[in-house]
Amino acid sequence: MRLSREPVKTADCHCKGYLDAIHRSCLLEWIRYKGTKVCEVCASEFSSVPTCTPRPVTTDERRQQELEVLFRQYARLRPLSRKKRGCVASLLLFLVVITGVSGMLTVNTDRHFRAVSSNPWSTMESVNQSYIVFSICLSFLLFCSALTFGTLLTWCTIETTYHFQRQRVWRRAIEIAASHHIAP
Repeated sequence: MRLSREPVKTADCHCKGYLDAIHRSCLLEWIRYKGTKVCEVCASEFSSVPTCTPRPVTTDERRQQELEVLFRQYARLRPLSRKKRGCVASLLLFLVVITGVSGMLTVNTDRHFRAVSSNPWSTMESVNQSYIVFSICLSFLLFCSALTFGTLLTWCTIETTYHFQRQRVWRRAIEIAASHHIAP
């Protein structure tokens, strides 16, 4: 921070309070550095500041900006929390148990249907009822299997996507650091 005898003026944007107090020379230097007349806080333009040409960005600054963008990308990547992983694992366990139970039920109703349909004394109504029960059990088994597989596939996709995105950002950061001989 520079010591200046210059009076503190308002920044001529929409900021209020202590945010609008700035030395005119500091404001001009900041605008020249950023290359824009738009306030970063309130997003309004500084109306009393003349348009200036931005200073050229150096290679080091460009690399630093790239690293900052990568850091923000990395910070936005969110894996599933332990609590969410626990909930998904519990759901999968529940679905596996329900799928197993419905599979055993389907096998038993299939045996019953075969026994009823092969019995010469069975009526057509009992055969049809047995077939309907078997069809319902088989449909429920297929539904549970699809739900279990879909949940597992979604979970694996989320975890894999997070892992690959993280690796991509990390590799790019290493490339930038290596091109400038910076330790990551």
